[in-house]
Amino acid sequence: MPLVYAYAEKKPFGPTLVAMELLTDATQMNLWSEEKLAQGVELTTDPSFGQLIRAFARFTQDLHARGVCHNDFSPRNVLVIEGDGGPRLQLIDLEDIVFTGDRRKFRFNVEHFSSKMARYVNPAALAVFLRSFNEVYKEELTR
Repeated sequence: MPLVYAYAEKKPFGPTLVAMELLTDATQMNLWSEEKLAQGVELTTDPSFGQLIRAFARFTQDLHARGVCHNDFSPRNVLVIEGDGGPRLQLIDLEDIVFTGDRRKFRFNVEHFSSKMARYVNPAALAVFLRSFNEVYKEELTR
């Protein structure tokens, strides 16, 4: 996780500012998917896509377990950092984060992300994404 150097918030409705470490080896999740498709990769059978989905489901489950809900949870706001141990994920646009225990917001979060993901992958890849995501995240969704 990148270092957070400074944080400022103007209440009640002012902007939130966060100064963080620059991640030069990261790619937005939507661009990661688009690059794979441009390379002719079939996402439905690509092991790196499967790793990304599982990492994303665990990442989302961890955020929600901590009460973090991103009001613009989309592939543009998740960075992918590829490494030897598989992909790591980082949330950006932190000014859209709220802290809540409301599980309805978490469900909306996942639905919103899925609708945005549909813009970047074909229907078959989206079906694999949703099925695999739900397998990992199932316990949290059914609580």
